Amino acid sequence: LYFTIVKFLGVLLLTFLLLLFPFNTFAATVSVSNVPQNLSHNQEFEIDVMVSGAASNSQNYLRAAFAHESSSTNYLGYVFNHENSWYSGDPLDKLKFLKIDINPEGSWSGKLKAKFNPEDSAARGSGKYLFKIGRYTSGTDSSADWSTSTNIEILVPTLTPTSTPLPTATKTQSPTKS
Repeated sequence: LYFTIVKFLGVLLLTFLLLLFPFNTFAATVSVSNVPQNLSHNQEFEIDVMVSGAASNSQNYLRAAFAHESSSTNYLGYVFNHENSWYSGDPLDKLKFLKIDINPEGSWSGKLKAKFNPEDSAARGSGKYLFKIGRYTSGTDSSADWSTSTNIEILVPTLTPTSTPLPTATKTQSPTKS
């Protein structure tokens, strides 16, 4: 009976504390549409993004991420950010991704510009890449809420070596003494 009363009081206290100090976690949903099915290696594109379930009236940051299908955690690619520049996330500074303002209802929708980065060490040439959008908060947590991945076929041209003719030595005649 003693343990039952202690257990009941513990649950009652925990419930009271949770009601008094609610634990707010905002695992937002990120939805993406109008993603192209294939791209050239240097092609910019614009997609529609919708964020819902975020903390109202907050600033969030959106990242565009490509990952080769053989390595789905090595992200590459650029997002055109609020500073009017392309940012790849290297080095990782979530505040340099595209800044968005979440409305009082906890949502945002708009356009995002992105492009592939063929020079990144995670790039594997032409092939299938997974593409997704990550949402970061401005807080100290460095994890992201991710959209569902979409497959994009990337075409990266292969360089064909060209042969350059080697210079040949020519004899020059020296003047003869007369």
